[in-house]
Amino acid sequence: MSAPKTKLGLFGFGAFGHLTAQHLKDHFDLVIYDPDSYARAKGNSLGFTMTSLEEAAGADIVVLAAPLCRMRETAVMIKPHLKEGAIVADVCSVKAPVAQILSEVLPPFVSIVGTHPLFGPRTVKDSLEGAKVALCPVRGYESAKAVARFLRMVLKLEVIETTADDHDREIAFVQGITHMVVRILRNLEPLPQRLTTKSFDQLAALVKALAATPDELFFTIERENPYARDIQKAFFTEVEALRRLLGEVE
Repeated sequence: MSAPKTKLGLFGFGAFGHLTAQHLKDHFDLVIYDPDSYARAKGNSLGFTMTSLEEAAGADIVVLAAPLCRMRETAVMIKPHLKEGAIVADVCSVKAPVAQILSEVLPPFVSIVGTHPLFGPRTVKDSLEGAKVALCPVRGYESAKAVARFLRMVLKLEVIETTADDHDREIAFVQGITHMVVRILRNLEPLPQRLTTKSFDQLAALVKALAATPDELFFTIERENPYARDIQKAFFTEVEALRRLLGEVE
C-alpha cells in the first residue's frame, strides 16, 4: 500500500495558478481555494478539487498564487488555519515586500519560502524541464532545501537560490525593462509582418507572448519592486540621451 500524498493547498486559480495546478496535481493531494466564483467553476470543470479556505490553509504545503496587493489580506486569512510545521510559499514577481509581509503576519511555527518562477503560461507548455525558478529562503532553511530538491529532481527546473533583496535588485532590470519595452511596442501595433528580420521576429514574438500581461502584474513589477525606480530613471535617461543624439531634443 503506497503512502498518502502530501497535501498541498493552492490559493489562487488565475492563469498562473492553473499552470501551477497542472504541474503539481500528480505529485500532491492538491486542493485549491479561490474566492472568485468563475475561477471555482473553471477549476471544477477541469477536474480539480476546489475547496474551502480552511481546508486549503490547513495543508502541509500552502502555495500563495495571489498578487502582491492581496498578499497581506491572504496571509491574515490563512493564519488561523495553518498547521504547525507547514511550508508556506509564494510565487510573486517581487520578493522582499512579500517576505516582509509573510514574516510579520504568519506564526513562527511555519516555514516561509519565496519563489519566483521565471516563466509563465505562455512561455512553457507540457514540460517545465530546464525552466528557471528563483528560490529565496525566508524562514526555515531545511524546508527551503526540501522545496529546492523537489523543484530540481521532480519538476526538472533550474533552481537559482538567492536572497529576496538580491532577487529584487536583479529582476528590476530583467523584468522591469522587458515589460516597459513590450508595453511601448504593444502601443505601436500593428507591427510589421512582411519585411522583417529574424531579430525583429524575435522581438515581435516577445511582444505577443507578453501582450496579455495584466495591468496588475505590470504595475507590481514596475512600482512595487524596491529597485524599479532606479532602473527606470537610468533607462529613461538613456532614452533622452539617444533622442539628443538623433537631434530630437534641443
